Amino acid sequence: MKIDTKFNVGDKVVTINYNVITTLEISAIECNKTKNYLIIRYILLVSKSIDLSSKDLTVVKDERECFKSVQEIADFYKSKS
Repeated sequence: MKIDTKFNVGDKVVTINYNVITTLEISAIECNKTKNYLIIRYILLVSKSIDLSSKDLTVVKDERECFKSVQEIADFYKSKS
């Protein structure tokens, strides 16, 4: 089965993380199928680990929360008000 996503692993996306607009890199893509539709989530890399005893810091965002540019995210929220 082929799944088309808005972005690919390694792409940079603009999203809101802790109330700040930020650009993060996609490190993995998660797909979950529910009864009626497919949920696509991106695992975004916030920071790389600096030694072997720690892990990378990541955040998970739904596809609808990720944008190509700051202008695109601004236009999206502008249309909601």
